[in-house]
Amino acid sequence: MLRGTNVIGLPIFLKNEEINEHVIDWILDLQNNQLMGFIVQQGGWSGSARILLWENIIHISNQSLHVDYPSPIFEMGKMIKIKQLLEEVNDFIGLKVITKEGQSLGKVVDFLFDNSSGHLSELQLRNEAALNRKNIFMPILTPLNQMSSFIIATPEMTAAIYENHLPEA
Repeated sequence: MLRGTNVIGLPIFLKNEEINEHVIDWILDLQNNQLMGFIVQQGGWSGSARILLWENIIHISNQSLHVDYPSPIFEMGKMIKIKQLLEEVNDFIGLKVITKEGQSLGKVVDFLFDNSSGHLSELQLRNEAALNRKNIFMPILTPLNQMSSFIIATPEMTAAIYENHLPEA
């Protein structure tokens, strides 16, 4: 498992040689809880960001990201699915997570993903209301129900938090 925030800034290597590219953002599919790839250069006035798709990555760790063929990074161009994902509210860091009843569980400070599949597995929340302000890890069991400024946790996700992290009231 890797933390999403740890991959920002990672150098990209082709056959163990750095190719002068770095990860600057994620491409997330929140309906499928999947990391689809990374942005390595923001799009300018033309909107063509340079991206690296997950399927082109052969190894990723906390230190680097490795690809295996000469041109795995390309302009987004007419990749409709990726464009749609980037147009959606795609960054949930800093969003509040609430229960269906409106109780605040904390704010998202990071996410964990499987470094072999790119599957999003947990959100790391900071619960400022808790006395020790500890981090809480909420498993992502269903597609995230994300609004513009908050995420609604399903009852299953909320139950998993209470089982593992929050004291009984």
